[in-house]
Amino acid sequence: MAVESVSLIPPSDTRIAVMGRVDATDPARMRIGYPGVTLRLRFEGPSLAMRVAATTPNSHLAVRVDGGEPRVIRLAQGESEVALADGLAAGEHTVDMVHRTETWVGVVTVLGFRLAPGARLLDPQPWPRRRMLFIGDSVTCSEGVRACASGVWGDCIADHEEKKPLSRRAPMQGGYTTKALGSAMSCDNLCDPGCQQLDDDPTGITVDPDLYVGPDGLTLPASSAGGSCDNLTVTPATGTITITSIASDGSVTATPNGGKIDFDATCSGGAPVEPSWTIDSYDRSVISAHGVLTVYSGVAGPIVVTGATATDSDTSTVTVKVKVGDALVSDGATTDVGKTLYPYNNTVFPLGLKAPLVQW
Repeated sequence: MAVESVSLIPPSDTRIAVMGRVDATDPARMRIGYPGVTLRLRFEGPSLAMRVAATTPNSHLAVRVDGGEPRVIRLAQGESEVALADGLAAGEHTVDMVHRTETWVGVVTVLGFRLAPGARLLDPQPWPRRRMLFIGDSVTCSEGVRACASGVWGDCIADHEEKKPLSRRAPMQGGYTTKALGSAMSCDNLCDPGCQQLDDDPTGITVDPDLYVGPDGLTLPASSAGGSCDNLTVTPATGTITITSIASDGSVTATPNGGKIDFDATCSGGAPVEPSWTIDSYDRSVISAHGVLTVYSGVAGPIVVTGATATDSDTSTVTVKVKVGDALVSDGATTDVGKTLYPYNNTVFPLGLKAPLVQW
C-alpha cells in the first residue's frame, strides 16, 4: 500500500526493509552498530533525506540509488539530516543505505526519513528467498583503510592482504557478486568479501630476526650459535650445588656462588664459542643466554645442561643437594631429617577445604 507523506517517516515503519541486526527497541530510533546493516526504501518522488545521529565523526554510509554506483557519506558527529537522493526523475526509485564502519568506530541512530512534498513511500520489495550467512572474524568480513586525498576518499585498501577478483564468478553490474545465489547484496566496494578472494601468503610480513618466513608460514630456524662447530665441548662436565637454607618465602641460600655455575663451550682446538643453552629442569632453575645456571628451588636432584650449535651439542650434569641440619638430602636419598609427619601419605581431603599445615 502506498501512502503520501511529507513528514518525517519513523524508522519503525514497516515499509522500510531492514537487513542485519539493529536495535529497534524504541520505535522512533533505530541504532546501528554492525557493519553491513542495510536499509532499503522504495518510493515515488524526486528526493529522499535521512535524519540521523552519530556518536563520532568517523561513521560512513554507502548509498546506492536504483542500483547505480555507491556514494560514500561520512556522517557528522551529533544529529544531522543528510540527502540520500536528490533530483530524481518522476517514477519509482529504490535507495539502499549500507552501514560501512564497525561498532567501535561509532554507532549510528536513524531518526527517520523525509520525502519531498507529494512523494509516496511504497511497500518494500521482498528480500530474496535464499540467503547466505557468513560467521567469522575480520578475515571473513575483511578490513581496509580509505585515505582522503585532495578532499576525495580513495578506494578501500586492505592492510597486509592481497585481494583478487573471483574468476569463477560471472561479472555482474557493480562487480562480482553473490547475487547468483539470490543474495541481496552486490559488490560495491573493494572490501566486500563477497566479491574478493584472500590470498594469504608471507609476502610483506615483517618478523623478528629469530623467525623465518617461508611458503609454509612462520618457523623458528635451527640455532646458528657457535657457527659450524661440529665438535662441541661443554665445561665443566659436572657440577654440584648445595642448598644450605630455605626461607619461608621459598628463596634459597646455596653454594658455590649463591647457587650459580658458569658454563663455557669450546670447539675443536679449544676455540671458544657461544652456543644456545637449555636445561631440563626449568621448574627448579634457569640458565642465561651466556650459560650461567642459577638454582632457585630447594629441591634435590640432577639438572642436565645442554649447549647446542647448528651441527653439534654437548651436555653437563649438575647435582643439586639440600643440606638439612647436619644431613645432606640428595636425590633419592632417605633420612629422618625433614620427614613429613602430617598429612599422612595417601591422605584424602574433602573438596573446598584449605590446604593443611605441613608438619615435620
